Amino acid sequence: MLQERGDAARAADPGVRDWERHLITWRAVCSALEALADGERPLRSSDTPPRWLPDTVRREVENMSETLLFRPEFVTIRTLERLGAVALDPDRDYVLAFVSGLCTRRSDDATSAYVIREDPELVDRCFWPMFSTEGGGEVSLTNADRYGRYGGGSWTQTVVELAADGTVDRDRALDACLGALVSDLGAYQAGWFARTFTALDPTPAELARRQPAFLAVVRSSVPASVTFAVDRLCTVEKSGLLDDATVGPGLGVVFATAGKGTALKAVRLLDVVARRLPADPTVLESAVRALDHPHVDVQSRALDVLERAGALHRAVDTPVHPTLSARVARPAADSTETPAQADSTKWSPPALRLPPPVSAGEALERTAALLEDASDPLEVEQVLAALAVLPDPFALAPLARRARTVAQRERDGMEWGSPVSAAIADMVLDACGTPVPPGPHASPRPAETGFLRERLAEVGAGLSGAAPRTPLLATPTNGPWIDPEAFVRRLLDLLGTPGTPGTPRTNDLAAALLRLHPDGRPAALSAWRTAGVPLDPTLSRVVVHALGGPAASADIVRHDVDRGTAAWWVAASRTRDPLCADPALVDAGLGTTGRGLPIAANVRPRVELSYGRHVWRFTVAVDRVSPHATTYREPPAVTSRTVRHYDAEHLNDWHAWTATTFPHDAEHFLVAGVRSVLDASLTWSTREPDVPIVLDALLTHPGRTGSLSAATIAAGLAASEHSDRVRAADVFAALVVPGRVSAAEVADAMALLAPAATVSRWGPALGDAADAAPGARDAVVDVLVRLLPRVDRSTRGLSSLLDRLEEESARGGHGDVEDLDFREWAGGFTGASRAAKTARRLVSRAAGA
Repeated sequence: MLQERGDAARAADPGVRDWERHLITWRAVCSALEALADGERPLRSSDTPPRWLPDTVRREVENMSETLLFRPEFVTIRTLERLGAVALDPDRDYVLAFVSGLCTRRSDDATSAYVIREDPELVDRCFWPMFSTEGGGEVSLTNADRYGRYGGGSWTQTVVELAADGTVDRDRALDACLGALVSDLGAYQAGWFARTFTALDPTPAELARRQPAFLAVVRSSVPASVTFAVDRLCTVEKSGLLDDATVGPGLGVVFATAGKGTALKAVRLLDVVARRLPADPTVLESAVRALDHPHVDVQSRALDVLERAGALHRAVDTPVHPTLSARVARPAADSTETPAQADSTKWSPPALRLPPPVSAGEALERTAALLEDASDPLEVEQVLAALAVLPDPFALAPLARRARTVAQRERDGMEWGSPVSAAIADMVLDACGTPVPPGPHASPRPAETGFLRERLAEVGAGLSGAAPRTPLLATPTNGPWIDPEAFVRRLLDLLGTPGTPGTPRTNDLAAALLRLHPDGRPAALSAWRTAGVPLDPTLSRVVVHALGGPAASADIVRHDVDRGTAAWWVAASRTRDPLCADPALVDAGLGTTGRGLPIAANVRPRVELSYGRHVWRFTVAVDRVSPHATTYREPPAVTSRTVRHYDAEHLNDWHAWTATTFPHDAEHFLVAGVRSVLDASLTWSTREPDVPIVLDALLTHPGRTGSLSAATIAAGLAASEHSDRVRAADVFAALVVPGRVSAAEVADAMALLAPAATVSRWGPALGDAADAAPGARDAVVDVLVRLLPRVDRSTRGLSSLLDRLEEESARGGHGDVEDLDFREWAGGFTGASRAAKTARRLVSRAAGA
């Protein structure tokens, strides 16, 4: 039966593609087994399986290890194995196929627990190995339970059922879950093992036996896993079974990764242990390590532990929150700190770090890493620089299989992984001569990514032999910047190299011009003018304009633009003076935002009817935008599509790369980036995956900030995810404290968003911001004093802002709030609400002063 139906399927139209032929063949195998089960018999019998069957089954196993099919396909594979038709090794693909192939959404399919009970060999062959087999991309235990749990039962439920009826050993299942949490799993995958351990409902005695394992888990880099382990140790302590001598010293590592709540639980455990073992120095050392935690409450509780143990001297000179510094200060007579040493502890915001250059020998490995994670835009730049001059493009051939998988997911409209990784995968496949055609479900590619995709295409053309392989001009030299003299040297070397085109790559030159650092331009201009190589007149005029030489006339610009050099002139104009209009470009017909005009944008909220209810939406308003069709290759030009109503697709790590394209001005990438952060601040919002990427990009951006930066901070402080609000607090400290964004701008943005945003989130988030850096508390008070008089007194969540103002004013030594507008607004409260009481306290304190 297998031979007959399989041969018929394999004899299909020769024009059928390879993957389609495999799918037809596999369906024929499945139907043959179903027919045999229904009693049909083949026309001729044979004891030998078809020669093509092993390869077909192995390919299906490989497919199942990479894709959730939501069909019980693994049952078919096991049937063939048990019939002796194929023999398969239980390798990684096989185990992942087991996870994927028993994942179903149909209620009439057998549950995975039933399949394992009926086939006990699967316990050792697949069930136990799945705890130590790391999933990747689409197939993992987390995804199987999240997307395929209907009817077929989740894998967590399967483990619980099999442990309950004795099919698998319960203790081994508990240990296997903890063993997986100790391994280097990401937060998304690790969550399944923690949930499954919890679902097994271990007794206090079972938890107590596993205290060493919990102490191993607290060393994890995944905060959720650390929280899981600390919670279990708290349960053990409540049952009176805590091993003080082991747990006390082992908790010190918690404070490096845990959030505030988990860290406070760990300090409470330390307090309990320290009371029982007051002289144990290892327990006190863990309390000292708790002072490394950034939150003031954690530090304060740790100092309480040390003080009760009479060991406060252990914390002398330890850096702590300014409000606690008196408790750890060295006595005046013993102080030996110099002014230079004191100054060295000042906080400074993070900056982008340029990874080391990529050698020819490293190109394969670092390109492979980008196929999995392309979130570091400067690593992307370094890899592109190496690939642009790679001696042997066929060196990328080993990456073709993985690149095809990554690219195909985008073609199929899936949201797995990194879109930049998918674009790099396309470049690799083009270089190997095996491109992936667009799929029927692929989404249109966002206009905001057009320029960067063109840059990838230029490098890909060199790899495939369609263009010369020449060094890139746009590779940064310091963070996202390019030193002007280095740029001139690169360009002159390129123009003077025999066998190269007379002009550089169009998009590469535009990208390089946009990254020119403001310092060092006169010396670079002098080097350009005294060059000893023939120079193209248009190219020379563009470079001179960018480096601050005599401004070109509108007639010259118009003449050059007609020859297809608009992208060069736009880049030269914006890098010459990013914040001013360029009369030459305006008069030459390029007088739109981001071309001849600087970027000036703001956020406009509005209410619209959606599914029968009124909801808030946001528009990024920009004057004089450009037509999309003519300017997507001319960053930082703002197109009409870029500023459309907020319903855009997620750009994910394109945001990070776009942010480094024009380091002079952060408003450029926020025209698109602010939308996801605004949406995350709304009362009905859910998790927006772009938010942390946008906030991190703004945090490290060296350029000008404006109204969109203030709106991003305000919306980020009200984001639905706590981790995003913490990021926004860091951005507040990095931009508002040094004055790059003023307190007035942030207050304006918050007042604009207050009717739509979740105001109750602002209070705790501003508390995090106040603790983030020296001077941040004063900035928080300044913002709140400016904001509150503009907020309606009936706004839900207003009490959190008043409580924050009262607390930060007291902690910062501000005493009373003297602003007359605020005092008039606060004096208008009536009633006995929490907000009214706090407002009256603030007013009475000011009056008493």
